Amino acid sequence: MSLQIEKITPRIRSFTTSVVSLGKEDDVWVGWIDYEITRAGVFRLEIKVPPRWSWDSVRDPSTAVDYPETIDAGGVRTIVLNLKSKALGAFRLPLRLTAPGSANPGEATIAPPIVAGSEQDRGLFGVSAPKAIDLSTLEREKMTPADVDELFRSGIMTQVGAEAGMPLTYSYREQPASVKVKLEAKKTKVDLLAQHLVEVSDGGVKL
Repeated sequence: MSLQIEKITPRIRSFTTSVVSLGKEDDVWVGWIDYEITRAGVFRLEIKVPPRWSWDSVRDPSTAVDYPETIDAGGVRTIVLNLKSKALGAFRLPLRLTAPGSANPGEATIAPPIVAGSEQDRGLFGVSAPKAIDLSTLEREKMTPADVDELFRSGIMTQVGAEAGMPLTYSYREQPASVKVKLEAKKTKVDLLAQHLVEVSDGGVKL
């Protein structure tokens, strides 16, 4: 009779709600990842993002230990979070990342975070720019348009700065997903009103 030992590995599913706000000085990425972890708990979480992004804070000091590790390889930055306690079941990880500002006329490709180890990595994703910038979609990869009201209903828009315009909104059900957007400076519209010169003299009023 032989005894076979089977290692039980965690089963992870995730749904990320996040908004990238492009700015003149800083780009800011806010949101959260809702995890559903079954079979076994985890003490370590990994998120993959483009290398220009830096982890700003977890906004919940009880969640992560110290400052997260970052590993750059193959054009991807992996952010490693060591948890103070084992995550099992429903678990929400707040996130906030920053990068140098990129709200300039031109094109930009932006991707949501990839949740390492997740067998079902889905999400709701928004991209916004300053109100002085017109933002439009050029291309979508594994993204579908979504109603911006979904972002408002989630409550995430309270974390987006007041200077940001209405975000373009997308949903995705598989990774890697991305969207290419175009940024254009808004054209100033000037309403010309007829101006009347009023001249007052001893002889009366002249228009």
